[in-house]
This record gives sequence, C-alpha cells and structure tokens, in this order.
Amino acid sequence: MATEIRLQDAPGEKAPLFVLPADIDHEGRFIESELHVFPEELRVVTSGVIERSIPLARVTELRAEGLVGNGSLVAVVDGEEQLVVRYTNDHLARYSEMARQVNRMLKGEPYSTILTADERICPKCGRYLPWGSTVCPRCVDKTAVLKRMWQVTKPHVQWLLLGTGIFWVIALLRLAGPQINRMLVNTVLQSGTGTMGQLLFYVGLMVAVAVATNLMHVAQARVMTNLSSRLSRDLRSLVYAKIQELTLTYISRRKTGDLMNRVRRDTNTIQRFIQGQAAAGINEGLLLIGICVIIFAYDWKLAALVILPAPFVVAIAGAIRKRIRIMYHQQWRAGDQADSLLQDVLSGVRVVKAFGQEEREVRRFVRYSHKLAEITARNEKTWNTLFPSLRYIMGVGSFIVLL
Repeated sequence: MATEIRLQDAPGEKAPLFVLPADIDHEGRFIESELHVFPEELRVVTSGVIERSIPLARVTELRAEGLVGNGSLVAVVDGEEQLVVRYTNDHLARYSEMARQVNRMLKGEPYSTILTADERICPKCGRYLPWGSTVCPRCVDKTAVLKRMWQVTKPHVQWLLLGTGIFWVIALLRLAGPQINRMLVNTVLQSGTGTMGQLLFYVGLMVAVAVATNLMHVAQARVMTNLSSRLSRDLRSLVYAKIQELTLTYISRRKTGDLMNRVRRDTNTIQRFIQGQAAAGINEGLLLIGICVIIFAYDWKLAALVILPAPFVVAIAGAIRKRIRIMYHQQWRAGDQADSLLQDVLSGVRVVKAFGQEEREVRRFVRYSHKLAEITARNEKTWNTLFPSLRYIMGVGSFIVLL
C-alpha cells in the first residue's frame, strides 16, 4: 500500500520529510521511537524527546540494511559509519526507499517525500514477507514443497536407493568392529585358552571389516556426489527456466548478481549439503540407532546411565537452535551481498571506469568483505566453543557408569 508520512513536530516548526518507526533499540529490545528526517538533520525521538540529532551536512550516505528479523539504518558521518536506528522487518521496505530519496537529496538530485513501498504482509498470518519474496515461510504448504522436491528427485531414485543401502552397510560394519574386538578379548586374550588360529581369525576379521568400511565410504562418496550433482543440475535448470518466465518489470527490479546467485550459488549450497552434511547425518543417525539397540539388549540399566545426559543435551540444542540458524543466515546474507556486488561491478566495469568510480567500488567491496569476515569468524568461534561442550556433557554418561 502507498504510504505518505508527514508529521508536525512542534508548533511553528516545519514538518519532517519522513517519519518512520524505530521500534528496536541497539540491544534488540522493543521500544516506541521514531526517526524524523528533516532537510537539515536526522532526529531520533522517543516519547516526544529528541534523543539524538545528526546534521545532514555531515552525512554523505544513508544505507538501510536488512538483517535477520530486523533492519538497521546506517549513516556515513564524516567518513565513518554510524548506526542511527534499528527497526523490525515490517518497515524494511519503507526505510530502503527513504534512504534512496535522502541520498538523492544529499546529491542535489530531485527526490520525493512520498514513500510508495508496499509493506508486504502475509494475508494469512499477518507476518512480514521476506525481502524479495512473495511467499510466507510459515504459511507455505510444506506437503506441496515435499511433493515438488520428490518430483525433482524421482528421476534419480536409483541413486537414492543405492546410497541408502550403502548407509546401512556402513552402519552395520561400524557396529561389527567393536563386537569382533570384544570377542577377541573375551575368547582369546582373557580366557587363556585361545589358540593362535583363533587369534589370526579375529585379527583377519578386524582387517576385513576395516577394508570393507573404507571401500563402502568410497562408494558412498561417489554415489552421493553423483546424486547431488544431478539434483543440482536439475534445480539449476528449473531456477533458470523460472527466471526466463518472469516479467521484464520484475527482473529490472532485481540485481543481476542476485539472480546469478539464485541460479549458481544456492544450488551449489544444496549440492554441498547433500554430499557432506546429509551423508554424515544419515551415517551417524543409523550408527546411533544401532548402538542404542545393542546396549539396551545387553543391559538396559547400563544403557539408561549412558544416555542419562541426552535429555539435557537435546534441551540445550533446542534452546540454541534458533540462535544458530540466525547466525548462519546472517553469514549467508553477507556472502550473498558480497558475491552479488562483485558480479554487478564486473558486469558493468566499463561504466565504473567511464565515470572514474574504481575507488568507490573498491571501498564498497572491502566493506562487504570485512562484514562477511567478521560474521564468519564469530560464527566459527561460537560453533567451536559450543559443540565441544555438548559432546563433553554427552560423555558424562561414561563417567556415571564407572561410578
């Protein structure tokens, strides 16, 4: 819906050009504040009190950045970036358009005080739609998505079944190794009645299991690579075909780099997930099921002591799951912005050089790269601190058994 915002701050004072809600503070708490944009300054107003004022004469650029669950307005003041306000995603579109109009005003170009950005709200749940999308993630038909994914996977079902069979074989081999080792110790080494023939037999079994496990891992990697590359190829073709069906008006509102990332980068991410995380997750899941069956069949009381810390680990993982997802979504967004900028600049490098904007584009790319590096480093530090701690908590069950 079209939005025109005009507000009289005080009697005798000119109305601001724009007034937008700033409903999150710098610590992420919900507040009731507003950003008032005048021709001479920016004001942050809370309950009628001016908390902050920035003269526009010192500002060279305004930038509305979309984050995860919120956005931020950043001003380049005297050559340095300053966070002005934060806001929920409900106001992202209006802040983006306001920043464009103020930047035009700062350059002395014609600008408009009428914001025509549509606050895209899901008609079912009332939540704000993701930027650049018309689909609500909460209301989308999950069953339809799975059916569509099955249609993509169906031509490669033979590879899927082969990979599933290899997963089961690997799980059985990994469970067989400790059992053979147990029989070797109990029958040959501890009993005192074992023969050299029995010793060689069990050692031979252990070698055979180790060789078979390695061969199965090689087969698994080759099968999953084939499956993921074929799925990635089909998804890439579907996305490209969909882009060709879009209207020229829609495409003109999107960056070339954004469209290229959807075709290339996102499908490559899916391919790496199938090859790496999905394969490892299935392997470890099957192994966990097998171990639980064995230890409960052997001694259910002992098994209960071993898995005693599991509920605590699951509770902690569930509590931090949303935070982890937000962290890595921020990393994905930062990487997407950097790649998109690089592709746009390289495709329009003649325009950049014709107007002598090389230094400006270098500064932009360095800024995006620096942001990506900071987010990546923070995420990796958090991951490598948190999950060793969870593994340690899970291993406490072994100490309980010894007691």
